[in-house]
Amino acid sequence: MEASNLPGLCRIPNELLYKIVDALDDESAFQLGLTCTDLHIRALPILFERHGIKSLNTGQISLHNCSKHVLRALTAALFIQDVDNIVFCPNSNFEDLHSNILAMTPFVARLPQVTVFNLHFGGYEAWLASLFLNNSRSSDAQRWMENLLDLLNTVLKKGCRTLQVHRASHSDPLPVSLQNATRWTAPIVQQSIGSTLNPPQHQRRGSRMLSIFQSWSPSPPVQSSSISHTTEGRQKLSEFRIHSQVILQRPFIPWIRSVFQANTASITTLSFKSSRKEHAAIWKDILSSTTLLSLYEFELTCHEDVQYWMPVEFTVLILFLWRHPSIRYLHLTAIYIPIPFSYPPFFFEPLLPQLVKLEAQPLFTSWLLNARAPFPRFQHLLSVTVVSDYRPKYVAMDYDGFDAALSAIAHYTAHSTDNIHLGLRFVAEFAVAQWMLRHLSPSTGITRSGVSALRRVTKLSVYTTDQRGAACRSTLLGTVPVPRGSTNKLVLIPLSNLDDFFTLVNTTLPTVCTEGVLAQSSTRVPWYSLCSQGPSFFAKVSNSC
Repeated sequence: MEASNLPGLCRIPNELLYKIVDALDDESAFQLGLTCTDLHIRALPILFERHGIKSLNTGQISLHNCSKHVLRALTAALFIQDVDNIVFCPNSNFEDLHSNILAMTPFVARLPQVTVFNLHFGGYEAWLASLFLNNSRSSDAQRWMENLLDLLNTVLKKGCRTLQVHRASHSDPLPVSLQNATRWTAPIVQQSIGSTLNPPQHQRRGSRMLSIFQSWSPSPPVQSSSISHTTEGRQKLSEFRIHSQVILQRPFIPWIRSVFQANTASITTLSFKSSRKEHAAIWKDILSSTTLLSLYEFELTCHEDVQYWMPVEFTVLILFLWRHPSIRYLHLTAIYIPIPFSYPPFFFEPLLPQLVKLEAQPLFTSWLLNARAPFPRFQHLLSVTVVSDYRPKYVAMDYDGFDAALSAIAHYTAHSTDNIHLGLRFVAEFAVAQWMLRHLSPSTGITRSGVSALRRVTKLSVYTTDQRGAACRSTLLGTVPVPRGSTNKLVLIPLSNLDDFFTLVNTTLPTVCTEGVLAQSSTRVPWYSLCSQGPSFFAKVSNSC
């Protein structure tokens, strides 16, 4: 057969080409896709599918542990046009992390618009945060911050409306290269950065192949950490969530402030979640210098496994809330509140006059609803969720504080004309059943408490955020007080898709339950049910192990 008649790669069937490309490593498959237009269109989708990137026409793309070569292929792919929703989880291999960040930036830069960007850090998050915390002036830390901010700024320049930076999940393991590292080990960073920027020769297979994109290379990073990311016609940032300890560091505060300044009239949702004690010192710098004209939802919380108070200066927090009367949804936990604390004397306007939904720890809930103020407040409050403070497993929670919050809510509902949705969120799962039993007297089945005084509660949610896997899960069924003579009761039922989330629905009970109290145990909650005539607190507690 003459050489001119030999079939080339461009002429072989798709099935055979798939096997050839799938057998190549990422770099070789990428280089093959650059040799001609036909292989570009046929080979690169095979590479993308290998990494779970199958649908490129929906506008959404999820990148989980992709190599830098896949990110470079996405940048070069001529058939990718309208991707505006990106989830980016950099490679869990620490040695490839820096090159992943570098390769992601030109991909974002080539897109016409990015409206949603989610960045998830992996198991290296705590180590990387320690780098900024302990050696922020080192050349390695400066290089990391420069390239990370270059990526985020590029996203903002593309008209991003939702920017979220999340921490590692509990299931993300610490990379092997860091398992024996101390909190800060400089040689590891220097070696890993050097190896990613200058890969050894044996990692560059296929680099000499002919390319139809000979001049292509990642664009150099922007040297400035500040931003001027808004241009004419671009949308501005609306939702800004920082839930990672990497970004919640003092070196990043100027960048956070610049985001606020550039989007002061457009940000409607602002959320911070902390997981380190060291972060507490930065809250004053962030909150005292921030005014967002359209802020609708504000969240300042810690992650569920954090066991400390965030010593945010309470006056700074209150002044921040006072400067943002537009807030309708407020979420606060792990905030230390000095008692007694009254309104500052210079307040001339109500605090949070537009508040619709409150989710906070018991102490803050009690203070906010009981605080004396010379003006009417909370004309629109429709939902209140009390979140128990974190306690180590099987350590009794502060039931008095929790009940004080319920008493404050009962006082509010007694003077309100609107119905509310009441939520009870127990951080420790075992506390749910303990709290229910605490409100049931063996003799009468009822204890006089904030629960018995609740009025105008038309919906109740009881759930837990315990992530530690308790051996037994409690199922609670109960009702809140209803007027005497009424047969309409509110009953808690478990939702089928979540084992430990409960919601109230209206139901009609044909008869009044008269079953008495059964034996109780201090270690295991028995099945037990009781109720009585008239307005009552009715509960059924059961265990499933």
